[in-house]
Amino acid sequence: MELEGQIALVTGASSGLGRRFATVLAGAGAAVAVAGRRLDRLTELVAEIEAAGGRALPVRLDMADAAALAGAVDVNISSMAAHDYRHDGAAGLYSVSKAAIERMTEVHAVEWARYRINVNAIAPGAFLTEMMEGMIGRLGTSEQELAERWPRGRFPSPELMDSTLRYLVSPASDAVTGTIVKIDDGQHGR
Repeated sequence: MELEGQIALVTGASSGLGRRFATVLAGAGAAVAVAGRRLDRLTELVAEIEAAGGRALPVRLDMADAAALAGAVDVNISSMAAHDYRHDGAAGLYSVSKAAIERMTEVHAVEWARYRINVNAIAPGAFLTEMMEGMIGRLGTSEQELAERWPRGRFPSPELMDSTLRYLVSPASDAVTGTIVKIDDGQHGR
């Protein structure tokens, strides 16, 4: 329980990687504020976390609403789309916004170091989440056809990010700040 006594805010926690990260942090002992637009899903997640012995609080938060963000601190999730854009004009805004998150991470790491606040980001490649399933449907391809384009021919399991997340929020990473950890299973050439 290396995060006992810590509080985490996880945005986008109603589904996908946000939901996964919330359960991992709660499992490590943190009290987790789970934030997202869909309060019904957040309430279900809180019940799941509490049933496993954790502590959580649902917070309705629309990240597109600037007024609602005033008191919130974002948990930094980037994307490999910030580094490698191959979507034929279909996700330009997404790619640019993820690149902005990475630059914000680097800048805040410098500005907030004097307050002993570490700022890091995770940049996942394609993991099979609700968002990815929707994109596969829009592309008119199958999960397997898409996965076969990558060196390992698979969608990696979201659980493979757990150890990185736990490291970045634990005391073990006290000197790590301004870092973007890419977790893409070799999907994007360097």
